[in-house]
Amino acid sequence: MTDDFNVIVTANTAPSSAGLTNQVWTFDSAQSYVFPAFTDAQSDTFTYTGFACVPAATGITMTAATRTISMAASGQAAGTYACTITADDTYTNGVGTGTFNIKVNTKPVQTALVA
Repeated sequence: MTDDFNVIVTANTAPSSAGLTNQVWTFDSAQSYVFPAFTDAQSDTFTYTGFACVPAATGITMTAATRTISMAASGQAAGTYACTITADDTYTNGVGTGTFNIKVNTKPVQTALVA
C-alpha cells in the first residue's frame, strides 16, 4: 500500500511596513512619533532591529519596544532626514524596511518690534 501526498512550501516574506507617515517637527522642542506596527505575512515573530536617518541624526532615536521615534528638546539640527526602520523575522529573506521623512523646522527668527 502506498500513500501519495504533496508538500507545499511557501517562501518566507519579510515583515512589511504600512502607514508610515512623514513628520514635521519643531526645532528645540521634544517630539515623538509612534509608528504603526509592521506586519508579517506568515505571522512570524519579528523584532525591530535598526533605525537610521540620512543625513545622520544622532538626536533622533528609536525605542523598539514601544515603536517610538523621539527627539529631545535640543537634540537635532534643522533639516530633512530620510529615516529607515528595519524589522527582522530571522528567517531567509526575513529583513524588511520602511521609510519616512522627518523635517525639523528651523528655529523661528525673532524680529525687532517697531515702537
